[in-house]
Amino acid sequence: MAFNGSQHFKISRPFVNEDGVNVETITGTKTLTMKDSSVQILDNSSGSPLTCMLPSLVNGAFFWIKCAGSHAINVNEPATGSTVQALAAGETAYIVCSGTAWKVVIKA
Repeated sequence: MAFNGSQHFKISRPFVNEDGVNVETITGTKTLTMKDSSVQILDNSSGSPLTCMLPSLVNGAFFWIKCAGSHAINVNEPATGSTVQALAAGETAYIVCSGTAWKVVIKA
């Protein structure tokens, strides 16, 4: 993608993403929508791995997802149900949508 503007976009005040963080204990599948917070801190202490379903493909969409509990969370694509990223306890992933697939950019 190329940019055609000559001026840089500047933000003159600090950026605040109000309600941009969701901290939640999950006990079953968590299904995200585009109305959900872009940062998900999910506590899975259920005793077994759980699933976090991403929303349908939207070009440019992104989520930061952290597995805050003691058990894994599998982040899955909705169309196929396939795992985009498995997160162990304490791991975080930055996941973005290219318009045709969900991709992991960072896993820490």
